[in-house]
Amino acid sequence: MILAGEFWLANIPYTDQSASKKRPVLVLWLDGADAVVAAVTSAPPRSATDVPHQVAGRWVARCLMCPAVTP
Repeated sequence: MILAGEFWLANIPYTDQSASKKRPVLVLWLDGADAVVAAVTSAPPRSATDVPHQVAGRWVARCLMCPAVTP
């Protein structure tokens, strides 16, 4: 069962829809059968809406390979 606040892997399609790649996402909330998620990346913030995770130092406990940013 998917719960808000959990990290999951999702197939994220490339912009041109030519393929997809498994990427980590943070489940924000559930909307019926859909899950609203935020992408998680190790890339530095690129815009004002990119937010560094407040789990610094706890990323290993969250099963992430490195500190993350949610665009």
